[in-house]
Amino acid sequence: MISYRNLAVVATVILVTLPLLYFSLRPVYMVDISIQPTILRGVMLFSRNIHTKPNNNGVVFFDVDGYVENPSISRVMFSLKPASDRIWYAQGEYEVSKGIFLGTAQLGSEEWPVRHDEQQSFRLISSDSTLLSQGNLFTRVQPVAGADQWLIAAIGLLASVLQILSFFFSNRKTERKL
Repeated sequence: MISYRNLAVVATVILVTLPLLYFSLRPVYMVDISIQPTILRGVMLFSRNIHTKPNNNGVVFFDVDGYVENPSISRVMFSLKPASDRIWYAQGEYEVSKGIFLGTAQLGSEEWPVRHDEQQSFRLISSDSTLLSQGNLFTRVQPVAGADQWLIAAIGLLASVLQILSFFFSNRKTERKL
């Protein structure tokens, strides 16, 4: 026969363990992106410090916007190059209207989710391949909700010990009654 005390212990263990397991398996991250140009030639970047949240697959989308002084420039292209790579990856080609451009760039992918701090190089070139800006893009990832594996293991172990102790203490009482 199951006692109310055993049910209370099991319910407490479940109510403590399940939320921690959920947050450890599906942590929530916030991403700070810092765009630090080393070269600016006739362009001004508006958004240099961006605070955003990745989607469920670890992909981060952020806006790239600025002002181009040269009125003959109609399009600009934004590219990224990871520190460990030699290839520039085009993030988008953005139309320039009255000197202003606005577009969306992407960090990470489903295969390579953004989960750790990274440093990449960026460049902004015009449609005639003139370099307008170049520099570094720093990504800082902060877990907002989540738990370390050691904490989850400790809570799971504690929950198991409590359940075993509860079982033994309840069986000893029933044996004495018989």
